[in-house]
Amino acid sequence: TVNPPHMLCWFDSSSLHQWKENMNIDLKGNVIIRHQSIPDCQWCDKAKEYLDEKGLKYSVINADKMFFGSLMKETKSTSVPQIVIKGEFVGDYKGMLQHFLDKEEAEDESA
Repeated sequence: TVNPPHMLCWFDSSSLHQWKENMNIDLKGNVIIRHQSIPDCQWCDKAKEYLDEKGLKYSVINADKMFFGSLMKETKSTSVPQIVIKGEFVGDYKGMLQHFLDKEEAEDESA
C-alpha cells in the first residue's frame, strides 16, 4: 500500500504570535512537532516510521525556539518531539507507544 503524502509545516515566532492572537487552532489529527534546531531527531524519525507502519496520516510541524517553548509550557513536557494523536497530546515517542499499547489493551478487554 502507498501511504498518502504528509503535510510539513514551518512555524516561527511571528507565525506563533499570529496563531495565538488571531486564530483558534484545535489539533484534531495526528501531529509530530519537531524543534528546528534538531535536524537529525531520531525520535521524530521513529515516530514517523511507527505511524507509517500503522497506516496513519499525520502532519509534521518544524517549530522554532519560541514556538516550541510556548508548546512546552502548555504541555508541561520538555521532550522532542511533542506528539498529538487524534487531537490528544500523548507526549514524546515513548508516550505515543504507551498510548497505542493502552488503546490495544482496552480493545482486548472489551472483546
